[in-house]
Amino acid sequence: MAHGCEDGDDDAVVARAGGPVTVSFQDGQAPTTSYAGTRDTMLDGDSPSAKNGADTSLSVEADTEVLALLSWDLSAAIPTTAVVESVSVTLEISDKSPETFSLYEARRAWNEANATWNVWNTGSSWQTAGGYGVNDRGTVALGSFSAADTGAVTFSLNAAGVALVQQWVANPGSNRGFFLDGAGTSNRLEFRASEYGTKAKRPKLSVTWHEAEEGGTTGDDGGEVVLDPTPGIYRQSCDGSFGVALDGAYFLDGNDENQGLRVYRRGADANAAKTFDVSASIGLSSSDEADLEDAARIGDRIYVVSSHGRDKSGNLERMRYRFFAVDVAGTAPNVSLTGAGYTSKLLDDMVKSANWLTPNASVIATLTTAANLSKSTDANLAPKVNGANIEGLAWLPTAQRPKQLVIGFRNPLQGTDAILVTLLNADAVLGGAVAQFGEAVLLDLGGLRVRGMAWSPVHAAMLILGGPKDGAAGPYRLYKWSGVAGQAPVLVQNITSFPTDSGPESIVVYPDTHDVQIVFDQGEHLISGTICKDKSLSSQYFSDVIVHVP
Repeated sequence: MAHGCEDGDDDAVVARAGGPVTVSFQDGQAPTTSYAGTRDTMLDGDSPSAKNGADTSLSVEADTEVLALLSWDLSAAIPTTAVVESVSVTLEISDKSPETFSLYEARRAWNEANATWNVWNTGSSWQTAGGYGVNDRGTVALGSFSAADTGAVTFSLNAAGVALVQQWVANPGSNRGFFLDGAGTSNRLEFRASEYGTKAKRPKLSVTWHEAEEGGTTGDDGGEVVLDPTPGIYRQSCDGSFGVALDGAYFLDGNDENQGLRVYRRGADANAAKTFDVSASIGLSSSDEADLEDAARIGDRIYVVSSHGRDKSGNLERMRYRFFAVDVAGTAPNVSLTGAGYTSKLLDDMVKSANWLTPNASVIATLTTAANLSKSTDANLAPKVNGANIEGLAWLPTAQRPKQLVIGFRNPLQGTDAILVTLLNADAVLGGAVAQFGEAVLLDLGGLRVRGMAWSPVHAAMLILGGPKDGAAGPYRLYKWSGVAGQAPVLVQNITSFPTDSGPESIVVYPDTHDVQIVFDQGEHLISGTICKDKSLSSQYFSDVIVHVP
């Protein structure tokens, strides 16, 4: 079988810039009618020498030792500089099964025509027959589905699956496709292969990606961007409660003392290039304190969450309960921001189980107790004691939920685990709709709390800052999490170098780089014997550090 698109094909639809762009790969259909880059076959334990690469239908079932291999060549339609956002697979089911089937990474350069239960190519045996060895396949499920009916079924890859496809895009030679297996299944699944006569029913892989932005690199070779490690001195504010990249060089900062959003050039020693007071657009006056904590950008919209916590004395102040968004336009630093709506009822909606797709009664009870929205004053419910306090907001895209957000709590914990909650309808909430939540995710951060979060398309993972619930000096740690519930976050490094009486507060992710910016909250940092937030605006400043995340 030939692979890829033919050179010089006048019908080629190859997206090379902009985004996000969704490209599908299906023999004879997409991205062009000449595409023939799919490989697929079946390994059959009952017929261990059988070669099934030419079959028009393939099967999977654990009891009868039948599994499949699938691969798509992506190189003809996605540039190596692309940043993968989401991936989905569509199969045409000809024999249904309600059981669960999953994709796993294939680690051998298997040959479609020659692969069997015993060998991945002529003369090359699997480490374990059927490709079950650790050198044959990965052990982490990359996406799962069941098929209660015949017909097309589409399922998305999880964050680990997206990360693998990102690797294939950057290094096409590493693309060895997937195993499709069904551990413990006894009801056979059958689907149409790439050789099936009806082209629209052949296996399809769809990838949503955007082109990596230029700028911010220390070199001119167009490869991996390396951020200048020089710390910035960002004046006219004491902290980066949140930071969101505007491009490869500028970021938008928000702080917890006022509603001023400021544009800074990363690494500069300078005042804000522009400042926007968004108080009026979220129903507040400039003298109010919304206690802004984190933000997430999806396209040209930046979502912002405040602490949803009481003041330090335990008084419930509704000005601190805000979730809002601004739309950004223009080229940094000369951008404009337009209010896109807000709500003050996010936490009110969250403590009602009817507003959850999959309610976790224990988590809802914990949040209800910590918030106690019916009580006006309770010193025990101050944010740094036992009260509710949101400090994280991040994008977590999937094929089914491309605009899903995740909210992270600094307080309370669920046992010893940090609490994250998925928000499904952010845009509708901005227009006044009741918030709809998906699931609660519990993460083991070693007893630490969420202090900041950011989704990194380059890593295809969530980056999370863990820290104490109060003003303790630490510890602070940076974690990387796949975004998949049940998978543990991985410690990247301890953050130990930051100004006194300060702490890491937010993560800023820039395009096309594994380096990230960690911004500090220096509101209590002494400047000439006076804490920063008590100094005049002209004397205030905060700083940052650049961290490489593999």
